[in-house]
Amino acid sequence: MTRRIIREPTHGHERPGLNLARHPQSSIGLPGPDGSLVSRPNGTVLKPAPYHRARGLRVSATEPVPPARPLRHRETWTWTDCELLLQCVVNRMSVQEIAAELLRTQGAVCAQLARFVPHEAKVRRTDQRMEWLRRHLAENPEFDWQAVVNSQMSDPFRLWSGAQERLLKEGWDQRTALPDLVTLLQISEPTIAHHLIELGLAADIGEVVDRLGAAVGGSVEARAHLLHAELAEGIYVLIVERPRRAITSLYHSREEAEAALREIVGDPSATEARWRVVRRAIDGRDAGPGWTGPSSRE
Repeated sequence: MTRRIIREPTHGHERPGLNLARHPQSSIGLPGPDGSLVSRPNGTVLKPAPYHRARGLRVSATEPVPPARPLRHRETWTWTDCELLLQCVVNRMSVQEIAAELLRTQGAVCAQLARFVPHEAKVRRTDQRMEWLRRHLAENPEFDWQAVVNSQMSDPFRLWSGAQERLLKEGWDQRTALPDLVTLLQISEPTIAHHLIELGLAADIGEVVDRLGAAVGGSVEARAHLLHAELAEGIYVLIVERPRRAITSLYHSREEAEAALREIVGDPSATEARWRVVRRAIDGRDAGPGWTGPSSRE
């Protein structure tokens, strides 16, 4: 009994998907893990065929790689960035030229331009927004674009001016009380605390409150107390690496971890075993400095 192979007509066009081409001595070639053809006995070789882009399929095996993202892709927009953007708009540069100048995508430039125009202006197109900005900056050089931008952003992620950041850094260096910084900057405590952490001046909200204090009963004070409580419940994780298997154990105090380490390896400073102790909060976050054996520092 002979086996018949039925193929659908292609009407002169190559079907999307896999292209069947007869090979005299080979088998079915299926794509392997590295993209090469893997053979199977049947006298047929399968090779990738061109796909149609409109269908969301690959066009060819040599399709060009998408361009790399700009250098500052997804970075936060700073006050300086916004000033440069407005200057580019005044200079009548195109969106493409602005994106190249600021090392951003064109989509990011368009999204940021939308934040400079108040909703009540009812301007929707990017070219119209750029014209609206040029007109208002020419008519009113003191146009408060920062207020417009901040009105369209959530408070912790507001735009800070250079002068505001200088005052904030001076307050941090001089240990100015957080409520006094609120009065000076006219910015809320949570927003100031968030920006101090974003600038790298504080590691977390607990450090902000330890250094500057906070309004009694406020959300910043409550979050700092909660963080301190979580860290107080931290655990010590002892890890000893041995040739056969590693030993991992948990302890509630540093003294317990050190006692267990001496019991396992003897003198921690003389052992050849690799060991380390780390402190973690209950949810796995880092809860303070740990320490390691000499051989673990390599």
